[in-house]
Amino acid sequence: MKRLSTVLLAFLILFTLACQPTPEEDIVVNKGEGDMRDVVQDAPAENSLDGMAGDTAASMQVSSLYARLNAPEYWTMENTDAGFLIVAEEAPVILPLADKLPVAEAELRSFTQEDIDRVASVLFEGKDVKWHENIRVTKEQLMEDILYSQERLTLAEEGGREESYIQHWRDRVNEYQEQYLAAPYEADLKQIDLSITTIPNEYREDCQGVSADATIDGDAWTFYARTGKGNYIRAEISTYSSMCLDEPYKVQLSKEDAIRQASELVAQITDELTVCHASPVATPKEQTERNWGWQVIFMRGINGVPTAYASEQIGGDMDTTVSEPVGYEQLTVVLDDKGLCSFSWHRPMQITGFVSANAELLSFDEVARRAIEHIAARWKYNADTDKDIRIMITRVELGLWRIANRNGGYYFVPVWHFFSDAEHSKEYYESNYGEGKWEDRKTVIMREVEDSDGDISGGMTGDPYAWGSITVNAIDGSIIDKDKGY
Repeated sequence: MKRLSTVLLAFLILFTLACQPTPEEDIVVNKGEGDMRDVVQDAPAENSLDGMAGDTAASMQVSSLYARLNAPEYWTMENTDAGFLIVAEEAPVILPLADKLPVAEAELRSFTQEDIDRVASVLFEGKDVKWHENIRVTKEQLMEDILYSQERLTLAEEGGREESYIQHWRDRVNEYQEQYLAAPYEADLKQIDLSITTIPNEYREDCQGVSADATIDGDAWTFYARTGKGNYIRAEISTYSSMCLDEPYKVQLSKEDAIRQASELVAQITDELTVCHASPVATPKEQTERNWGWQVIFMRGINGVPTAYASEQIGGDMDTTVSEPVGYEQLTVVLDDKGLCSFSWHRPMQITGFVSANAELLSFDEVARRAIEHIAARWKYNADTDKDIRIMITRVELGLWRIANRNGGYYFVPVWHFFSDAEHSKEYYESNYGEGKWEDRKTVIMREVEDSDGDISGGMTGDPYAWGSITVNAIDGSIIDKDKGY
């Protein structure tokens, strides 16, 4: 069921993204033909605050960087060069708390037994955890699924729902009852530790890692780890997906407290990653009653400069002559009122050297000019169907991003993310969504959460304003395709 729910949620997210327009032209400028060492130059020494008192330097870092790049704190502009309006109305321009932005060399590293032991020790400190072999389901887990599905079936029948919906839950009940007969009791499972071993894999070659289950404080936890290329560590009661809401449903924990708690937890595991994003997440309630929470995302920070978060991940459309399709490093903690719901750390990196500790960057005006050209290309399809469309640049952020090195390994380079959204005309909007809908255009069109049980709606999946950005290399102005990694 966990796999099935994950696949369904992933499909819904991919369907949402697939409905977005694809530019008619290739927007990637830098396809890895050159090496970053050929274009990186050190910034002049006078741009540094070295030698100043710590508090004074800290208070001046951001203002110094704004001045150095001639960047506004809030950006207002209009551009009609593409034949439609691209506008920024006091869009925040976010800079890191640093006056020097590095270019660093990096490579993937593999998780070790020490990493796995430290993560487990921190996450479950003070708890008497008895891990057992990981199997798909136990009788205890299946009984919960049976009871939940029977409840939904009864509600569907009493509520007069359509026959296909009723049959869906009837099939679920039958499926779980059949599995229950062959499933073992949890007490009969083999006790194991979290030592790295060979794990059979039904989809591809066997791999080295850990796969274990345990019941902790009444919750069914799974601990996964993989070593080697694309490796990860995960400990979870379910797999959570981003939601298009301001706050998680029926969770009293504030966003600020979630960030604080997650930061305290991660600080015990690594000092190389920093908070870069927090937002609501959810999972189907048939997986767990704790199906809503805050996700706090950590990515690499180098010399005090964080990664500038964007939710895109590398896909399958990568030129393998440049690099293999390895996703970005990311550590995610999910918390609710009860505490930890999920922990995942994917594709750890290690810094191997520096091309520059303080790279010279293009001015904001030059970067913005190039970004606008590609924002226009991205939204051209929409503009062709709505001549009065307004493309709103909603946020601009400077930070680091990982790109492939054509000679092997990776670079972390300073980049700008330009986030944008489309505001359609009233005529176009009502022709597509119905007459009278214009006044409600700022309300997200989706099914509401069912108040009766707090289950999620697939229509709410996704992370608004954090995907689909145009990413510009702050050093040479080239456009980085985050789906390809360069």
